[in-house]
Amino acid sequence: MATGAVGARRGRSRPSGAEPPGLPTEPARLDALGTEFCLRKLTAMARTSHELRTAMQGKGYPDDSIRRVLARLTELRYVDDRQFAMMWVEDRHRNRGSSRTALRFELERKGVDRDLIDEALEQIDGAHERARAYQLASAKLRGAPARVRQDEEGLRRRLVGMLARRGYPAGLSYAAVDEALRDATDGTAMDDTAMDDTAPGDAP
Repeated sequence: MATGAVGARRGRSRPSGAEPPGLPTEPARLDALGTEFCLRKLTAMARTSHELRTAMQGKGYPDDSIRRVLARLTELRYVDDRQFAMMWVEDRHRNRGSSRTALRFELERKGVDRDLIDEALEQIDGAHERARAYQLASAKLRGAPARVRQDEEGLRRRLVGMLARRGYPAGLSYAAVDEALRDATDGTAMDDTAMDDTAPGDAP
């Protein structure tokens, strides 16, 4: 290919900082398209402002449009990082038994501000976290088949490991498991899936 042809082709390349093909250049149209894009994301599931910003950046939206769109969605309460953090902590702690440590990590990964994370985690005090760890250990213990229950030390290690994967500290995990073992009563044996350490939700 001739040098001149190469130069001409390069000359037609998109200038640095210009919007990628498919996005309008007029701000109002660009923002309307960005708002529609974010609302589709929010229809699927709640998201933080950081997650939406990252998604818009991935589609090539310029920073000034991203700021305007997120500011408008925040004003209309479609995006509310504080509410997101509060609901995330309540749901994950109640339904999955996630610890404060695991929940902090998850919210940090979603880009929630540290102050909002601290506020959301105030819903879980030390006593509540210890009680939840005990509940998790007791539930797993009740479902353990007889052959597993016979190996108390092995069972203890598995229960502690289950709590560790949810982010509970070692001291609390051992205390909760030991209490659950002391309080355990004989029950109907269940199949081995009751002690499946890789079940969804075990990992924080």
